[in-house]
Amino acid sequence: MAKKAKAANAPHNAALITGDVITWARERLGQTQQQLASKLGKRIKAETIDEWEKEKSRPDFKKARKLADTLHIPFGYLFLPARPTNDIRVPDLRTVGSKPITEFSPNMLDQLRNLLLKQEWYREYANAQGRKPIDFVGRFSVRSSFEEVARDIRDQLGINEKFRAAASNWENFLSNFMAVAEAAGVLVIRSGVVGSASRRPLNVKEFRGFVFSDPIAPLVFINGGDSTSAQVFTLAHELVHLWIGKSGISNPNPKKRSTDEVNDIERFCNKVAAEVLVPHSEFLRRWIDNQSVENNVHTLVRHFRVSTHVILRQAFEQDKISRDEYEKRIEAEEERFKAQKKASGGSFFRNVPIRNSRILTVSVLDAIQENKVGLRDAATLLACKVPTLKNVATEIR
Repeated sequence: MAKKAKAANAPHNAALITGDVITWARERLGQTQQQLASKLGKRIKAETIDEWEKEKSRPDFKKARKLADTLHIPFGYLFLPARPTNDIRVPDLRTVGSKPITEFSPNMLDQLRNLLLKQEWYREYANAQGRKPIDFVGRFSVRSSFEEVARDIRDQLGINEKFRAAASNWENFLSNFMAVAEAAGVLVIRSGVVGSASRRPLNVKEFRGFVFSDPIAPLVFINGGDSTSAQVFTLAHELVHLWIGKSGISNPNPKKRSTDEVNDIERFCNKVAAEVLVPHSEFLRRWIDNQSVENNVHTLVRHFRVSTHVILRQAFEQDKISRDEYEKRIEAEEERFKAQKKASGGSFFRNVPIRNSRILTVSVLDAIQENKVGLRDAATLLACKVPTLKNVATEIR
């Protein structure tokens, strides 16, 4: 590859970055040259950005590093010979109407890359530790009985009356649900932001979850920006993906019946997920037709320890309420969630295993002790700073 020519008015220590990569990174954020310039400091003008993009001049390395940080891209990207292409090879199962969604926002794309990096590291570490493949990954297919798959998931994870009774409410149910999935060997990650960047939220309207099927390192990601009640269903949905061995980017629509889904895989996963959380046979035994919807929902929420959202979905699936009533009640649930005062994020150190999965966090900390990973790489994997690793270790132990 030919060495880049230095611009005539570039500083002595100019970073020979590629102008078209700057344009690509700026446009993917939906920013104008003026908006980018304003984020880089008072001395940077829109004209300066234009010159960098046309390679009429180039910044020094200090400015180039700040440019990369502002554009939310790795510093090395600026030196690529051409703008990068989408390197994500995970099936995108989201749809709008009957058409697939093909666009990824910068935040979503970066989070996908972060998760794939975590999975790749853990897979190598687990293989080196002699971990055996997990037998339930890919055990069934979309042609299997949805009741059989749901029963196998409940049996594998121990989701039964005792499990439900142990949850004081549906938020506690979600925490316990995540815990038993991790105990079975699934890396469960939940976050509403890219890495630990609070200013880079993940849009629930864009996606609700990811799942990377792998016999050694199965990984499920739940968008923590969603309501807790919706996250319960998303976790169940993504686990079904593992049981049929299908990776994918999902956005299960709470207003749709399972049969409304265009994609065969998503349709099957939704149906099984509803059955995992609320078995339809038990649901029908406990639903009393001559009672009001409110009374039935209240009773079933208390019994199954899941949210109103999940009970309403099964009621809709079993034709106990109409589509109009279901959508009206789900919208009310969503508005109630939006109106709730958001609690503080809690201790950063306690959140690390939630944002990275407890399995991965413990493995990284063990690898540090075994001198199998450096502190800087460990901090990158856990999306934290090197000095905080000790606090994270203390908290998780």
